Amino acid sequence: MITDEDLAVQRVIQMVKEGTVTAITGKVIPVQADSICLHGDSKKAVLFAEKISSALKDAGIRIRPMGEQR
Repeated sequence: MITDEDLAVQRVIQMVKEGTVTAITGKVIPVQADSICLHGDSKKAVLFAEKISSALKDAGIRIRPMGEQR
């Protein structure tokens, strides 16, 4: 689990835009992510959700409900 918020945001945007993710080892791995998981049990979960939502929108990425087709 990534605890650095800025790094987590960067990796999510990388997954969506490039179809890859950078592992903790630095290796770039191809990935098809259809959703992201935010752990809601941390003290700053709501703030992080707002931060990642804003970052995705700023990057031109549309957030859709899980059941909506591409």
